[in-house]
Amino acid sequence: MTDAAGIRVVAIADADSFVKWSAALLGAVPGLRPHLLLVRTPLAASPEQQRTALTGTGLRPQDVTRIGFAETAGWLEGQRPDVVLLAGRGPFVRLMGRVVDSLRHRPVTVSGLPGMAIPAQRGALDYRRHADLLVLHSHREERAFAELGERIGVSMPTALATLPFARRISAFRRDNRWRKKCRRQTLHKSAIVSSRPYFNIPAAWLRCLATVFAGFALWLVGLLDLTSPIDAVDGSSTGTLVPSKWVLLGAHPKGGATCRRLRRLVSTSRSQSFSSTA
Repeated sequence: MTDAAGIRVVAIADADSFVKWSAALLGAVPGLRPHLLLVRTPLAASPEQQRTALTGTGLRPQDVTRIGFAETAGWLEGQRPDVVLLAGRGPFVRLMGRVVDSLRHRPVTVSGLPGMAIPAQRGALDYRRHADLLVLHSHREERAFAELGERIGVSMPTALATLPFARRISAFRRDNRWRKKCRRQTLHKSAIVSSRPYFNIPAAWLRCLATVFAGFALWLVGLLDLTSPIDAVDGSSTGTLVPSKWVLLGAHPKGGATCRRLRRLVSTSRSQSFSSTA
């Protein structure tokens, strides 16, 4: 296909994933005259999904035709493509395959799946058994479908293709490696390469900062005197010791602090006001 320029290839698809896969597959083969035939089904790709699928494939909006199922046979008879790529779910492929088989000038039919098909499913192969070629994306898939075909009595030739998204990722990685190489060369020439972090703060300073922060937090808690009055009202007439304030006693050289929480005596008599002693 790559050496025969001008081959007319029509991809028949409906769902979004198959539209993206078929458009990317056609765009990856040079020298073709591709066209995308979108059949209106409940799962047909929307115009927005169609625009996304065509991005980066080389297919233009005028290379896409939307028709109903009843119009496909007449459209194919008028276009007379050399190859038809059946890109859809199993039942859709079988239905469109019958339409292609009924044409006076039957084209070569190719089918496939938009992703990795591991493990090989019986329906994936059985629904596509009347196609002339099955496109897969790995040698493992080829072995799996060959074994499945032997079990169910379906012999079908296969061909390998690279997943469209894998091609984009590979191109991105190549471009990214080139960018990193240029950046390393620039950094080396500028003599600013360093294996140390930008900020190298000694561990002793960090421990000192942690101690100061802990002391400030304890001082703030004691200043606010966050004591709930409910803790003091327990029915006692002599008073109740409740937590009052944290007092910083000292800081350790290796970090941390020693502190003690003082208690105060709160009178709970209704005739007396609340008082506290350190």
